[in-house]
Amino acid sequence: MQYERKRPAFSRMVERMEALIAGGAFRAGDKLPSLRELSEEYELSNYAVYEGLKSLRDKGLIELRHGSGAYVADLRDSGSTEGEWHITVFVGDRRVAPEGGYLSHALLGIQEAALRHNCVLTIRMRDYYEYYHPEPPFETQIRNADGLIFLGEYDFGGGDIPRSLPAAGMEMNSTFGGVLSPVTLDPVSAAELAVDYFRRRKQRKVRVVYLEDGPVFRMRAECFRSFWREHGECELFGHQVAQSIDLSLPKERKTGLLFCSGAWCERCMEHYEQLFHTPMTSDYTVLSIDGKSLLVPDYRPVSTIFIDWRTAGHAALEELLRRLRNPSAEARRILLVPKLKELP
Repeated sequence: MQYERKRPAFSRMVERMEALIAGGAFRAGDKLPSLRELSEEYELSNYAVYEGLKSLRDKGLIELRHGSGAYVADLRDSGSTEGEWHITVFVGDRRVAPEGGYLSHALLGIQEAALRHNCVLTIRMRDYYEYYHPEPPFETQIRNADGLIFLGEYDFGGGDIPRSLPAAGMEMNSTFGGVLSPVTLDPVSAAELAVDYFRRRKQRKVRVVYLEDGPVFRMRAECFRSFWREHGECELFGHQVAQSIDLSLPKERKTGLLFCSGAWCERCMEHYEQLFHTPMTSDYTVLSIDGKSLLVPDYRPVSTIFIDWRTAGHAALEELLRRLRNPSAEARRILLVPKLKELP
């Protein structure tokens, strides 16, 4: 009988710290939290935390300085000497249009990083449905590509990603069995910001609206529910991307509304104004995750949790190049720590 090897107790800490370092939450030379702080945060013994830090050191991510602590190693590349890399980027055409142009900022970040690293980019405007029923055939679309980047929810509906090439994906949650490196807003940090936001407004109930078929949005919703349990009531309200808008809002106006998608928040706010001739934010405490209202002028202003999309584009390309330079390197998650922008 074969037994599954037990994961070390520090595995969760190591995975999260690695993802945060990759996402830029900790930069070269930054000092990591102390042994005691990490022990309390991850509910580990000091010994387990130290073993986890040694694992990060062995991966070349940090330096352990006797009597001083752990510091992020300088991983900056001195310049590419391997010649041109050919990268194919898939992006839904709606997400670079005026009504959904936030991924234009991510694409700009990818282009800036590509110039710096001597990469050749091919842009494919394919929405999620077209991608899984490609015309021309998918093999033709990725011909001559060394790596792939997906901008948007290309794991929507449980589709597959080619296993022949390394890939990075923005706004995706699945790694597709270790093929794809997801570059996403950190759902834990977002949940912490959202909890603080609703607590300061003395909310006791929060309804979380999320896309059922979107793994990233579902993860955001579940993280918030887990964090909110000790503060009040939480209701998850899932919807399908193709369904008509169902406002079914709580009768209790003191209920907070957390939207895990900025695009869906915008649709619901627009529908609410058409029905009741007043902004939704005047009747409910509304918070959105992913910050499109900061980038797209046509979006209604709403308090939002957001990331720098251009930085996200940089991170996606840098992660792909890391794997191209070292074909044996494993895919990893890159978590981008968000900020909160509140309405006056």
